[in-house]
Formats: sequence, structure tokens, C-alpha cells
Amino acid sequence: MKVYFDYIKTLSYRLLLLVAILQATRLYFFISNYSKFSDTSFGKILWAFIVGIRFDLVSIGIYNSLFILLSILPIAIITQKIYQSLLKTIFIIVNALLIFTNLLDSEYFKFTQKRSTFDVFDVIKSDDFKNMAGGYLLDYWLIFLIGLFFTFILIKFYPKVNSHKWEATSIKVRIKQLALFTLIIGASYGTIRGTDLKPITITSAAKFASPQTISLVLNTPFTIINTVNKKSVSKKNYFTNDEIKQIFSPIKHFKKPPFKPMNVVILILESFGKEYSHLNNPSSPGYTPFLDSLSQQGLRFRYSFANGKRSMEALPSIFNSTPSLMDKAYAASPYAANKTEGLAYILKKEGYYTSFMHGGANGTMYFDKFCYMSGFEDYYGMNEYPNSKDYDGNWGIFDEPYLQYVVKKMSGFKQPFFNSVFTLSSHHPYTIPKKYKNVFSKGTSVIHESIGYTDHALKEFFESAQKEDWYNNTLFIISADHTSISEQTYFQKSLGAYAIPIIFFQAKDSLLKGESLELMQQIDIMPSVLDYLHYNKPFYAIGNSAFDSTANRFIINHINDRYYFIHDNLYTANIEDSVYYIYNYPKDSLLKKNLARNKTVYQRYQEKSDSLFKAVLQTFNNDLIYNRSYPSSSYYSDKKD
Repeated sequence: MKVYFDYIKTLSYRLLLLVAILQATRLYFFISNYSKFSDTSFGKILWAFIVGIRFDLVSIGIYNSLFILLSILPIAIITQKIYQSLLKTIFIIVNALLIFTNLLDSEYFKFTQKRSTFDVFDVIKSDDFKNMAGGYLLDYWLIFLIGLFFTFILIKFYPKVNSHKWEATSIKVRIKQLALFTLIIGASYGTIRGTDLKPITITSAAKFASPQTISLVLNTPFTIINTVNKKSVSKKNYFTNDEIKQIFSPIKHFKKPPFKPMNVVILILESFGKEYSHLNNPSSPGYTPFLDSLSQQGLRFRYSFANGKRSMEALPSIFNSTPSLMDKAYAASPYAANKTEGLAYILKKEGYYTSFMHGGANGTMYFDKFCYMSGFEDYYGMNEYPNSKDYDGNWGIFDEPYLQYVVKKMSGFKQPFFNSVFTLSSHHPYTIPKKYKNVFSKGTSVIHESIGYTDHALKEFFESAQKEDWYNNTLFIISADHTSISEQTYFQKSLGAYAIPIIFFQAKDSLLKGESLELMQQIDIMPSVLDYLHYNKPFYAIGNSAFDSTANRFIINHINDRYYFIHDNLYTANIEDSVYYIYNYPKDSLLKKNLARNKTVYQRYQEKSDSLFKAVLQTFNNDLIYNRSYPSSSYYSDKKD
């Protein structure tokens, strides 16, 4: 029994080594993203490291389940050197993957503001990732070195057993060994599952940590395994059909004067967060002088936000008024083939020619598939671009020549047309043409120079467009797809992490000017365009028109099982069916004072915002599940309960 117990004791040392290394990767995550936690108290940070061990143990137990089982088999084979060598090989391979996953996500987190989930494999298996893998290796060489160092620690300090001789066993000893084996298996299962009625999940972190430190408590292997085979959305039954239509309706119908068939151009700027604009962020020197100038000539919004953190989440939001409220991007989800009647579909029925243009490789980020399924007639990607000399060596065609190509193409389009253009030069690795080296400010971040270049390309686009006969009869909408690298505290918080410019510009409309204080998000663009064009038929949209003074305006986002909701000057974090955090965002933009325990504020939230949030969520989830994200005369009567 003593020999068998030695092997169990050695296993515990090996697992403790893993705990220590995963804590070290958490420390790297903290240091790498320190600015996100800079105003969080030392006590909360320390507590996050302590509580994080609980989630590390779950990951260790799941990924090392085979290793643990093989290590404690109560049979003589475990004493064999070749068997122990096999165990060590399994241990090193499995846990090196855990280490690298945690370390790499420390950098990816800067862009997504969340621990990666299982849908990250949609990105990994894409051609985009394969083409850029070498560049990532060069850019993040330090992470790979640190990962190799921790792997070396695993190998070097892997605890060895003292004895390789199996002890003589009586029936009594065998019974004890089997009892201990069973006890360890049971304890391992209990550690993985947890002691609550429901297994430990991502949302469990909210029970132990402050909102600022949830990402620090979690580890990436845990969030990935926790979202395998997870339903993209679950059915909600907060309200009956009769109740919900009194609170929120996705069926919009603007009873306007006759439809005005004006051209529509939506420019989607890669990674253009408000942080880079001096107009939107006076503390910044500003890297977007032209966009700032254009903003002052059109209608801009003080409180404008993206509905996702990835490019592939922007298109459904902008074109179909479908926010990103699930872990999987809509275009890669089981609902991608659902019937929809978005902006391209509607305008095509009104006689518009519809097209989407992106200088990246055809197929990148599901753009082409989504656009065709959404009703766009033509997709123009890098394959259609005539001059390969303008290739940036990474993603596609540089923005300046591509936007000039866009102007020429649009001048040949039959009017009215609806065209959307997605830029790319301000995407990692932020490559700009050699002739522009040292022309634009390098600023304080690797992205700033490329932001300046794309802003310049946008300026030249408008200068060329002004010379075309279609320009004065065109409504332009400019929006970023999402934010990117942030240096300032506000833009690193969950509120500012979604802050993007959204601008409506029409050269001949003197009323479409100024700054609006109304809430604005990407899913509001589609209904706003249709409202502006006096479209007078019913359509489906989760968002609201910027020109509808009767709308009950809100902002909604989702990340790692948390829903962020803005309404009535309150910014809330909802986890499952409960609100955990409430902030008065106009007065507390850095989200320092949680008002959830303030009875007056909480009651106000319950009376004004809670039902709207739940109605929007129920509508989004159930309409996806039952494939009814489109208008119909029986929209309410045929809803399933």
C-alpha cells in the first residue's frame, strides 16, 4: 500500500506544479493587460488570483483526466519505466497546449475584451489565420519564448517516483487500493463539476469576483471547454406573446411620404475606435483629421457603439439589424441560413443594385457567404481587383488604391445603388505602403500610423466621389466595425471598448448635421437608412431609427455570458436572468460605482429597463430558434411559446 500511496503523492506534486504554472500565466495575463486593471484595488486583484485557482483546477482536471486515470491505476504496470515515460509525454503535450492557449489569449484579449471561447476555432481553421500565422509568430515571439520556458519548467521539474517495484498485495490491501482509487476519481469529478446543483460555468466567476476581474479569474482552457457543443442561444420565456408586444416589437413600419430612391453607401472602417479621434476623444492628439472634419459636416452621435468585437459580427448588425448576442458569430452559427430580409434584400426589391466591396481575399471572415445570403447581388473582393501590385502582402489591397477603385466601380453602377465598402489597412499587422512611411504620426500604439493612412485614403475617396454625378444624390454612412488596441482607461472598460464613430452624411441635406445625444448602435443603422429614405413597408429590425423620436432607445452587447445593456442613463451587466452591476454611465464613465445595491436606482432599473432588456433578449433568441427574423402578417400570432 505504501508504494501505491507514493504514486498518488507524486501525482499530487505533478498537479501542484501545473497549478503554479497556470498561476504564472495568469500573472502574465495581468501584466500584459495591466491597464484594464490599473484602477482595481490590490485586494480585488489578489482575490482574483486566489479564486482563479478554483477554475484552474477544473481545467487541470478536465484536460488531464486521462493522465490522472492512468497515473492511479492500482496495478503493477504503473511501476514500469516505459509506462512512466508515456505518462510524462502525455503530461507535457497536454499541458504545453494549456500554457500556450493561456499565453496567446493574453494578446487576443486586447482586441476581444473576453477570454476566448470554442468559436475561436472558427478563426483558427480559416484561410485568414493560415495565411497570417507566420506573421503572428514574428509579432508575438515573446509569448512563444515564454511558453517554451514554462514547458521547459514542466519537463525539468516533473516530479519522479521514488520506487519502481510493485508491492506484494493481499486481498485487504487490494480493497484499500481500490477504495483509494475510487475516492480519487470521485474527488476529481467533484472538483471538475463543483458542489452546486449546476456544474461550474463561466458565469460562476461573477459569484466570486468583481466585474473588473472576471477575465482574470477565468482561464482560457476553461472558457473553451465550457462552450463546446453549447447552444448558440437558448429559448427565453420571460413574457407571453401578448405581453412582449406591449414592451418591444422588432416589426418596424414608418408611415412616411413617398419613398425617395437615393443612393446609399455604407463605409465600414476597420478598427476605427473613437479613441483615435480628437473630436471624440479630446485627450488624444487625433489620428483621423479627415473623419473628424466629415463628422462636423454630417450627423454624429456622442453615444455610438458597436454591437460586437469582431469584424464578422459587424455585418449582421449593420445590414440586418441583428446584434451579436451569442458566442458564435452569426455568419458562422447554425442560424446563418435563416430567412432574413435585411437592408440589401429590401433595397433590391425597391429596384436598387446592391453590392459589397472588400479588398481582402475572397472568403475572408465569411464576408462573401454572408453578403450573398443577405441579398447582395455582387461581391467584389481581392479576386476582382485588377492590379496585384497594390497587394499589401498580408490581408489584401491597400486602402488608398482600393477606395479609388470603389469610386470608379460605383460610377458604372446603375442608380439607385446600395454599396458597402469595408477597409482593411488598419487591421493587424497594420501595413501601409512604403511611400507613406514616416508621413503619418506613429503615435503611441502600433495601430496609429495605419489609422492615419486609412483616414487619408478616406479623404481621397470623398475628393474623387465629389466629382461624380451620383455624389449629391447619395446618403453616406460611416461606421467602424469594432474598436481595437486601447491605451486609455475609458476605452479599456466594457463601456468604452465598444465606442465607435457612426456618422450620417448627405452633401445636400442641411438638416443632417450636428451632434445627437441619442443612443446609437450598429443595429440602428439599417432602420435609420430606411426611415431616411421614407421606406413605408413593414420590416424586421432589433434596432431603432435614429430619426424616430418615439423610439425607446437602448444599446445591447454580449460577452462571455454577460449582457451589457444601456437604457435610461443606466449601464448594466446582466448575467443569466439577474442584473449584477448598474452604473450611471454619463456621470461614471469609468464604471467605478456599482449602484446595484442602491434601492432607488435598482427600483428604477426594474421599472424602466429590466423588462425592455428581457423583451429584446427573448425576441432575439426565440426568433433565431424559430427562424422568424423577418416581417409577416402573422408574426405575433404564429409565435411558439
